[in-house]
Amino acid sequence: MSEPSRKPAGRAVVPLDASSIVLARAPFDVYMMQRPQNLAFAGGYYVFPGGSVDPDDRDVEPPAGAWDVPASWEAGPEFAVAAVR
Repeated sequence: MSEPSRKPAGRAVVPLDASSIVLARAPFDVYMMQRPQNLAFAGGYYVFPGGSVDPDDRDVEPPAGAWDVPASWEAGPEFAVAAVR
């Protein structure tokens, strides 16, 4: 695999909101996907499914019980929507 491209020194990189979902089954089954080889970033790597949080994800109401996480967690339900979209 080729080396990932590097950003020039001194340029800030702003992270984007993104979400993943991890599907696991006992004893050791984990669902992952392989990214296409021809992608410039992480081509051929195995990843958990998911993606970026789109503005429309903030307008979707997740089903009851789909967002049972501690209230102290800062991410909102739009991350659950993005993970399964």
